[in-house]
Amino acid sequence: MLSGGELRQISDDHSLVAQLVREGALTEADAARSPERNVILRALGITRSPRPTIWPRGRPLRAGDVFVLCSDGLSDLVDDATIGETVGRLPPFDACQVLLDAALAAGGTDNVSVGVFVAGGDRPPTGWARITRAVELPGGLP
Repeated sequence: MLSGGELRQISDDHSLVAQLVREGALTEADAARSPERNVILRALGITRSPRPTIWPRGRPLRAGDVFVLCSDGLSDLVDDATIGETVGRLPPFDACQVLLDAALAAGGTDNVSVGVFVAGGDRPPTGWARITRAVELPGGLP
């Protein structure tokens, strides 16, 4: 999530190394180099009724907050600063294309999936020639 110029991960990876980092048994640097970094603990399609992680409180949104949903095919190859700068500067469709191109240029061989979503007001910002689709949320945004 890019909010107020700060990009931060708001989800929990369901991988072995991410769990070990959360428990303090592994550092983030060690996790990035671990041969077990692709061991998944939870995933869609493994069981008939997956158990989602639901936070007890909602996350307040402001118009202009940007959400990036991506696979590790992007996040392992494109640094956070580049991701944040790209989604903060470009409309969602264009940001997706630039990030996809950056991951492939960095040698991406895994799948690269990315979606960019902007919490907005009544209309897209000036200069956005192309958006995929505007969706109105119940209750709107402050």
